[in-house]
Order: sequence, then C-alpha cells, then structure tokens
Amino acid sequence: MRLAVDHLLENGHRAIGLLLPRALERWVFERHLAFDHWLRQAGLEAEEGFVHWIEDDALHSTKIDNCRHLERFLQRTRVTAVVSANFHTMDHLLELHMQARINIPDLSVVTIDQHVTVPGGTQGLDLTRVNIPLNEIGQTLADLTLAAAGKKTLPEFLELPASLHVSQSVRRI
Repeated sequence: MRLAVDHLLENGHRAIGLLLPRALERWVFERHLAFDHWLRQAGLEAEEGFVHWIEDDALHSTKIDNCRHLERFLQRTRVTAVVSANFHTMDHLLELHMQARINIPDLSVVTIDQHVTVPGGTQGLDLTRVNIPLNEIGQTLADLTLAAAGKKTLPEFLELPASLHVSQSVRRI
C-alpha cells in the first residue's frame, strides 16, 4: 500500500480514494489500515468517506449496481486518484472506463494484486500496479514452517518487498 500511496502523492494527488471488496477477509482490513496509515504518514487525513466498499457477492448486488454506486462515489468525493485493493474492484473501474463514464488516467488509478489480468480484460490499459511477490511469500512461509517445527525463534514481523509497475494509468496533477 505504501508504494501505491507514495506514487500517487509524488504525482500531486491529495484526494485519494480506496476501493475495497465488501468481504470478511483479513487482507481487506489490512489494506484499509495500511491505506490510512500511509496517508497519515504523509500528513493527510484518512477520510472514511474516501473509502468505497464494492459488493463481492452476486446475491447482494449486480455488476451494474456496483458500477452505478462506484460512479456516484467518484462524483460525490471528487477524488483525483484511487487505489483499487484488488482486480475485482478494478474490474468495475474498467467497466466505467469502457463505457466512457470515467476516463483513466483523468482519474488516476493504482491497483494492488498478484494477478496481471482482470476478468473483463484491461481495455488496452497498462495499469500501474503493486506486484505482490508470491514466490517470495511461498518460500518464506516454507522457511518459517521449518523453523517453527525445529522450535526456532520466529520473527515477530516480516516485510516482503513488493514492486511498483508504473504505467499510463496515473497522471501528474
């Protein structure tokens, strides 16, 4: 999340929104907390009104409904940039872009995920994204499992290096 927020700040953005799936999974809340943390580190308020939750369940909302709610969120908040917490939320932004209801990069977008494709495709956009180091995560998990089995002391905290793929979906303002 730090890479995404820092990149947007470096490009002049101060009104930054966060798109999250409405899912009860730990990573969702960790990304929300990290977003708040890195905005505060930069001296900005973490505005709860700049967080938009997208239904992750077809029983509660359709893609059309999600896109309509997302479009209203963007109009109401007037954010200049958003961090999309995963490619599920990114898919809705791309749908609005494809329908010419928003324009990326007029709305700057950074997405976070381990996938490089989106269910509906990226509409020809090379998206700015934070790449999650899945191989390193797997290796570290295996190493920690072996260490725990050998009753070795485990680190309290690990930070795995992610990388930022910079592209045309973020503009300088």
